[in-house]
Amino acid sequence: MPPATRTAAVSLSILTKLVLAVALFLTAAPALAQAPQPSAITGVTDRAAAEMARVQRRRVQKLAEKRSLERTYEAQLRALDRLKRSRASWNRDRLIRASKAESQSTAERLSRADLELRAIDGQLRRQRQVLLAAIDRELAGGPVSDRRAALGRMRVQVNAELGPRVRKILLPDDTLDELADPEELNEQIGLIHHAEVELRREREALRQREDRYARMAHLRQQRERATQMGELEDEVVRRTGRTEPRGSGNAGAEGDRGGDDQQEDNGGAPPFEDGGDLGSSGGNGGDGGGTGGGTTGGGSGGVGEDSGFERSSILLTDVVDSTTIDALRRASRSSSPKERAAAALRARRQVEARLQRLERSRALIQRHLGKLRRGQ
Repeated sequence: MPPATRTAAVSLSILTKLVLAVALFLTAAPALAQAPQPSAITGVTDRAAAEMARVQRRRVQKLAEKRSLERTYEAQLRALDRLKRSRASWNRDRLIRASKAESQSTAERLSRADLELRAIDGQLRRQRQVLLAAIDRELAGGPVSDRRAALGRMRVQVNAELGPRVRKILLPDDTLDELADPEELNEQIGLIHHAEVELRREREALRQREDRYARMAHLRQQRERATQMGELEDEVVRRTGRTEPRGSGNAGAEGDRGGDDQQEDNGGAPPFEDGGDLGSSGGNGGDGGGTGGGTTGGGSGGVGEDSGFERSSILLTDVVDSTTIDALRRASRSSSPKERAAAALRARRQVEARLQRLERSRALIQRHLGKLRRGQ
């Protein structure tokens, strides 16, 4: 082959390979452009986490504002009550009208704050779902070990905070319709029985909270009494000049028992299980329904946040009265075991009253259904 022909063949081969390389690059370019790079995926997750933190801070601020309005509203109501009990006069009537107007304005602001807080809760829930999806996407890309561990911890926390939504217990119509068909009465009996099961489960949860916090209040009272007895003994020692050891005598035994009580108050009772926004478990009973709702340690005497009371305030919306709902919500934030025990006792009594009413209604409907079936 002549040199010129051989050179042309080599040039043609190189050109062909170059064209093929360019074609392969152009074919793979869209796929490379569509596939997010690891740094881009990490940025999406970090931005979602930062946005969720921002919404959480906003919720904390709004919740603090709501609690401040609640304290102001309660103070205004107390002032209005004192005015109503005061001596009748024109000036008193004028002050009552002004106080009513002021309290109504605070109530409207409180209602708006509550609506805004609910909207923030919905936004926070959606942002948690976005963050959870971003974490799953980044984990599927195979990040480095340190990043994978951090994402795993974040995913567990977000998934626990997300949790299933808590739905109130629906109470069916328990009145007897003598003109209803047997099929309708049988369906009504089934609905009443389902409501009874949920109420019994919540009653047991309230009883457990009541017993636990009543015991904690009793232990706290015993510890305070032991402290007072110790102070009295110290005063007696200073007056008489006695030099017995501090640990001797009955007062020392009281002090020892007080220390045991404090230990039991702080750690004797196991924390309740709960999670999510208001609790994370399936169904109406799992989320604090069987054990009473999440309690985290801290606060005074081992009493911390108990989201089970907040959860019960949602579950029992149609079961107990509004003042009991408010008491349950205050109990979830209170550090007083006595107040929490009182709120649980009050709610439990109303749940038992509603449960007894449903049982009587179901028995009445069942008797009427039996008569209809015997008549057929």
